[in-house]
Amino acid sequence: MPRLSLVSLRSFDDVIAMIVNLCAQCMEEERYVLPSEKNGLLRVMPYGLFLMDGEGPNSQLNVFKSKKVNLPRFAKLFKARPPAPPVSRSC
Repeated sequence: MPRLSLVSLRSFDDVIAMIVNLCAQCMEEERYVLPSEKNGLLRVMPYGLFLMDGEGPNSQLNVFKSKKVNLPRFAKLFKARPPAPPVSRSC
């Protein structure tokens, strides 16, 4: 499980926060060329926020209480552009 291996790393939530904030900035400034780049950014953000959130109610990790990410910013982005589902490339 990726989350279990990440939790053992020191300050992993700082790195994940930097990644999701960079993705949000790229989406807001429309810094992408291809639709696949845009969809990649839209897929990374919710998964990163999921990784930053703890598993239980007593967990020390809580994305809703974190000052590292601005959740209304992500809510606005996801409302305007819902994450695209993975595309199946089977023929």
